[in-house]
Amino acid sequence: MKTTIIYLTTILLIIMCSTLTSCGFKSTNGGTNESEQYDEDERKETPSETTWNYYTSENDLTHDVTSITAYIKSTNSHEYDKYGNTARLTLSIQYPGPLNGSMVLLTFEDEKGWCKFSDFQGSGFFAVFDNGDVDTTWKLVDMGRDRKSLYIYYDNKVQPFMQKLKSSKTVRIQVNLEDVGMKTFDFNVSGLKWDY
Repeated sequence: MKTTIIYLTTILLIIMCSTLTSCGFKSTNGGTNESEQYDEDERKETPSETTWNYYTSENDLTHDVTSITAYIKSTNSHEYDKYGNTARLTLSIQYPGPLNGSMVLLTFEDEKGWCKFSDFQGSGFFAVFDNGDVDTTWKLVDMGRDRKSLYIYYDNKVQPFMQKLKSSKTVRIQVNLEDVGMKTFDFNVSGLKWDY
């Protein structure tokens, strides 16, 4: 029963993360919502896409904050099919996660919605914080059923990631894309405000 609840909570959080701009979340990045910055037909990079954005979700009856999310998109994209379609990686942090601590999610942003993580040779990611060494701590993490998300929510995996993330200016995350192989996405992560 507890495993089912954790699983369902995780799936719900993944869905929430992948639909941040369409779910009516409040923005705390100066009152603008990403969807207000450009039309859906005109997908161009804006400065706020590659800096930290913060959202809260509230109970509509009590107005209590039910979740807090910070997310940032990669500064680069990669082709993932023979048609030239590209995807960027989104790094999200949510509180509370399924185990009441923070949860880290990696999801793709691509217009077609076809880009997926590969589960060949393990599901996970490698990271380089600033100019450090390749960190393989997260080479095996949980993957969403649709293979469009990777997530970590166990404290022994989240805490080391968060400590390095908070003290770094950049992070390079390498993931395995289905039918493509290993690709590295770059993030400018300085300025993260996260106390959860």
